[in-house]
Amino acid sequence: MATGMATGIALASPAWAVDPANWEQVEADARGQTVYFNAWGGAQNINDYIAWAGAVVKERYGFDVVHVKLDDTANAVAKVVAEK
Repeated sequence: MATGMATGIALASPAWAVDPANWEQVEADARGQTVYFNAWGGAQNINDYIAWAGAVVKERYGFDVVHVKLDDTANAVAKVVAEK
């Protein structure tokens, strides 16, 4: 599941940022970076899972995952739309 999270994070980056066809380069570019993962923060089991996955990603790929806890996912959508 952590690999899926890393893949999703890499593919969610702007198209100019990574070439998913060159996975070794994606991994090298990710090392030392921080990803701000916006997700609902209202359930402890979900928060614990994101913390666990973040630790696995840090160990395997060398980047930090910061869980930005949202109280309402609609706010995140509104923020993304406003930033366009």
